[in-house]
Formats: sequence, structure tokens, C-alpha cells
Amino acid sequence: MANGAGGRRWNLVSNPFPSFINGNAAAGATNFLDTNITVMDDTFTGVYGWNGSDYDIYNLLDGSFSIAPGQGFWVAALSTSDAALDFTAAMRTTTGTGDFIQGPQLLTYNVALKLYHGEREQAKTNLYFRDGLSLGLDPGYDAGAYNQSTKLSTRLPQGSQETAFAKNAMGMDAMQNTRVPLEIRQNEGQAFRVSIADMDLPEDIYVYLEDTLNGTLTSLKDGDFELTAQSNL
Repeated sequence: MANGAGGRRWNLVSNPFPSFINGNAAAGATNFLDTNITVMDDTFTGVYGWNGSDYDIYNLLDGSFSIAPGQGFWVAALSTSDAALDFTAAMRTTTGTGDFIQGPQLLTYNVALKLYHGEREQAKTNLYFRDGLSLGLDPGYDAGAYNQSTKLSTRLPQGSQETAFAKNAMGMDAMQNTRVPLEIRQNEGQAFRVSIADMDLPEDIYVYLEDTLNGTLTSLKDGDFELTAQSNL
């Protein structure tokens, strides 16, 4: 695969075996991510699988996951030079119950934010907290959004601000007083709201959305952030 000069980093591949293969280390010692991580883009390291309406991202944060026989998915190439993406016999497994089914999670806290127009969901972004991770880029844990123009995304608290992230992973201590840049893309005149979609955080941890332009601070555990864009955001 390659990140060609005339195209994008994304390569559509599939499991070539008539059996499931291990997706990550939680699924098996020899697995797709560990075997191929050196030829994948650090910012987009993961398996991007279509769920019927959007892309689910599977990486080292996830519990045990397997890739079904013939299952197609996207991976992001590191370089414009051709590089081999390896599927080895040692990855094969007899376990697996469907397409991109996750197993039990390791100790990880998370919060998911969604952007809505009325009751219609427009976009989603996720934040995760696990020991040993940083505020910068952690390849295989952080994952850039497949659509970099998505209506809702985050930036890394430290390091490059160029990439829109769909999965933003940090250390456990980041749950205390960490500011994460949140990007909202909306057209002028569009009414929208941002709310917590899913949350697994300690009871004493609160999530605030700060509107630096209007000088407001909204506790998303207590209510949604609502706004009508006065200009293109």
C-alpha cells in the first residue's frame, strides 16, 4: 500500500483468509495491528470499518477484536512509497462472532460527544483516558477522523493541531483540569447542540464546554450546549 502523490493515504484492504484473524494484541499475540503498525500513518493507526452509516475505528484502545473472513476495511499508509501490508497465517483464529465485534475493555474511562440538528445526529467524537498515555500523539490509541471536515472533532491537547481526531486518548491524570480543543464546523444560521452521548467517568469528574468567543462555560453533565451560528464556524 502507499500514500500516493495523486491520492489520499487511505487503502481499502480485506482479510484474505477463510477464517477470522486477530485484530490487536488483546485478541492474540500475532495480530494485524502489531504486525503492520510500522507502515501505517502514526496519526491514523487503526482499522476503519464501515458500520452501515459511519466508520468505527478499532485500535489498541479497544478490547479483543477479530476481523471476519473477507471483511473489508480502510488503513492509512505512512509513506508515498510502496510498502507491504502483511496478513500472516499466524494471525488466524477460530474465535470471532461477527464483523468488528469488540470484546471486554481494559480499564479505560471515556466520554463521547455528539452534535445534533434538532434530534438528528450529525457527528460524534470520543475522548478516552487510560494509564500510560500522553497529551500528545500516541500512535495506535489516538485516531484521526476519516473525514477531516467532520462537523465535530477534537485536537490533541499537546503537539500538532493540524489533525481532526475522532479518538483522542490521554492518561488517567488528564481527567483533572485538562483543556482539549474542540472543533465545531457549522454554517451561518444553523442551530445546533452538543451533548454527552456516552459517558464512563468517575462521579466527581465534570465535563465543561467553554465558548471562548461568548465567554460561557456549560457543564455538559447538567445540560446541552446550544447555539445558532452567527457566522460560518
